[in-house]
Amino acid sequence: SGLFYIDARTTGGYNTGSDLFPQKEQESYTLVNARVGVRGANERWALELWAQNLFNVNYAQVAFNSPFQAGATSAPFVDPQFPGGRQIFSAYLAEPRTYGVTARFKF
Repeated sequence: SGLFYIDARTTGGYNTGSDLFPQKEQESYTLVNARVGVRGANERWALELWAQNLFNVNYAQVAFNSPFQAGATSAPFVDPQFPGGRQIFSAYLAEPRTYGVTARFKF
């Protein structure tokens, strides 16, 4: 028998920082995962090819202010609408595309 599986998840835009700085906004994105495979008689064996984040979408899970920056809060051109305008931000990125093969055997 055969196996074909695909799923997708769309996430709307959101702010990844707890301080809601506009520089930490993440645009919406869609993730797609897939799996295709074959199974032997009585499901005694199976071979599957799979991929997570099939289209290699880049997105930030969390963004934060990078530490130890001189003059970041008292910078001369900080726009009051955009606090932290000259700060450097870092982020934890989500996993890139991963793929592999799974073999299953029953004894």
